[in-house]
Parts: sequence; C-alpha cells; structure tokens
Amino acid sequence: MGKILPILMALIGVGAGIGAGIMLKPDHVEIAACAPEPAGDHAEPAPEVDEHGDAVVPEYVKMHNQFVIPVVKDGDMAALVVLSISIEVTPGGKEATFQREPNCGMRLIRCFLIMQMQAVLTGYSPAATI
Repeated sequence: MGKILPILMALIGVGAGIGAGIMLKPDHVEIAACAPEPAGDHAEPAPEVDEHGDAVVPEYVKMHNQFVIPVVKDGDMAALVVLSISIEVTPGGKEATFQREPNCGMRLIRCFLIMQMQAVLTGYSPAATI
C-alpha cells in the first residue's frame, strides 16, 4: 500500500491538471495586423541575383535587447511576453540595422502595446465592459 499511494496521487494530480487545462483553454482569438497588407500579388518574389548572376544570400541580425510586453487583464498584469528577435537584411545591411535598432525596438513595442490594448493578446475585450 505504501508504494501504490504515491503513484495514485501522481495520477490524480496529472488528471486534475489535464482537466484544468481543458477547462481554462482560451477561445480562438483573431490577431489584428499592425500594418495594412500591401495591395497586389502575394506570390513568392523571385530570388535576387547580383551582377555576376549569383544568388544573393541574406544576412540575419539578432537584436541585442529582448522586448518585454506586459499583458494587462482587468487592470492587473496577467502575463509578460518576452521576445528575442532576429531580422533578415540584405548583405551589407547589418550596420544600418544596428544604428536603427532603438527606433525599430520602440516601434515593435508600440505595435505590441496597441495589440494588447485591443485585447488581441488575451481575448479580453475592454469594449465589452463599457
């Protein structure tokens, strides 16, 4: 009996956790775009080539800072979203990207805060309580 009790308690805990996860599962939330989609064809663009006919390989720039966005629900902070972002740039564009990193970071944070205020991140609609 001494060995069965811990196994039984573990199974009851796992079952309760699965049940709570199913009951507290959020509804599907549509995510609004921060910027309007460009008009025109959405087909995959042709690969870029240089003057010698070789394919241009893009470079990737990892942003140095992580972005922390608070998720507010009912006036209280419900969660934090922490992002670490890498950006694809054209060859030779790393330095220009690093110079513009603070401006890009502020724009990203502004976009996420707008999404948070529109309740896109939580499914909670502040307009429903007005």
